[in-house]
Amino acid sequence: MCLWAIVGNLIGYSLSLLLDDLKKSLKDKDTNDISDSLKLYAATVGVSSVRSSFLDFNLYDSAINPMLDWRPFAISYTIRTAKNLWKTITFD
Repeated sequence: MCLWAIVGNLIGYSLSLLLDDLKKSLKDKDTNDISDSLKLYAATVGVSSVRSSFLDFNLYDSAINPMLDWRPFAISYTIRTAKNLWKTITFD
């Protein structure tokens, strides 16, 4: 787990440097439009989500799993409810 945190912090730091470069390049431009602001906002959200995902050791659950989960929410909810009900019945 410690290695996971170290690698995550290194990736987060490198993404932060890229975000700082993007901020500087947009600041140096003479004209900025809404697309530049949206690019900066998307990059900021992406970097912060990657950094916080690595810090809480849940990168797979919080960032990757929602993109790869093929089951609809209703099916996932039903399966989770059935498992919890079975555990309650069997006193597990």
